[in-house]
Amino acid sequence: AVHASHTWGLNTVGKAFCWGWNSHGQLGTGNTTQSLVPVAVTGDRTFASIVAGGGNVPSDERSSDGHTCALTPDGTAFCWGTANAGQIGNDREGTRVSNVGFGQLYPDEVAPNGQRFKSIAAGQMHTCAVGLDGAAVCWGTNGSGQLGTGNTTSSRLAIAVAGGHTFETVSPSSNFTCGLTPTGSVYCWGAGHLGNGAQASTLTSPAAAANDLQFVKLSAGGFHTCGVRSDATSLCWGANSSGQLGDSSRETRLRPVKVHGPNNWGRDSRYSRRRRIAELRCYPVAAVDYLRRTATGVKRLVVVPAPTAPPFRPQQSVGEAWVRLGVAVLGYEDDAVALDGLHERVAARRLVGPG
Repeated sequence: AVHASHTWGLNTVGKAFCWGWNSHGQLGTGNTTQSLVPVAVTGDRTFASIVAGGGNVPSDERSSDGHTCALTPDGTAFCWGTANAGQIGNDREGTRVSNVGFGQLYPDEVAPNGQRFKSIAAGQMHTCAVGLDGAAVCWGTNGSGQLGTGNTTSSRLAIAVAGGHTFETVSPSSNFTCGLTPTGSVYCWGAGHLGNGAQASTLTSPAAAANDLQFVKLSAGGFHTCGVRSDATSLCWGANSSGQLGDSSRETRLRPVKVHGPNNWGRDSRYSRRRRIAELRCYPVAAVDYLRRTATGVKRLVVVPAPTAPPFRPQQSVGEAWVRLGVAVLGYEDDAVALDGLHERVAARRLVGPG
């Protein structure tokens, strides 16, 4: 999982390692010391998945944020990092970290304790998860209704999303959240362009979106959302000032529009970029040139001896920040594309290995 200023990975036995900026305890090491190499997260837990939230780049400490959440193999949720808005979900304020607010310095279980989840996803200042029964819960900031609870009251513990819907996944963003049901329907809530035709909606409860179209995958970006349909076509909606909708324009789209290009965004290619990178794990160092060509905007490639890095397993965190090249590990930085399981994002300003 990647963030603008720090990165996380799971090794082959599910132990979590983090590295990068740590002003709010984002690395989960029990302190606020930055690390240039992977360091083990505090505790003896193993995790099945790990996600990154937040969004600010640390031009200085006061502008940095970020939190991490992870699921254990039995579905228990733990979070750590920036706690200013309740995004940790442990029903506590956290530890004051100098003058930069509050942080949770080590993994803590999401409250109320005893809940089990099948998926979890982190937004900028809120987090959502789907229970084993498909019921969604969210916690954190809620000034725009992004928790979907029917009001704008923030919460430091997990609280049920209104409406009684059953979800397969949820995708929180900055001021809104979208969820995908098992039948492929899309529901969104919060503030922004929610795909319902309204110029700027503010909804505190889930409402049907995307023209009632069905999707197999869904991912919310900062101010736009994209989904993949069963016929492998990709549709996006929302803000488009940087061309992020892929419809050959810069016009905001209030309803889903088709992404231009070949219709090959479905099951066989939704992780195509990650596959192209991950396939290089066993290739010789000549593969470095391939990455230089495909990861646009790369400024620096770093190769370090493998013994300095733990062996990450090839799942959602690998392929984003780490590529094994024989006896080396490759890190890269700037404007590379990374995928974090269900979320495809233009990645972090910094994606660098140890060294």
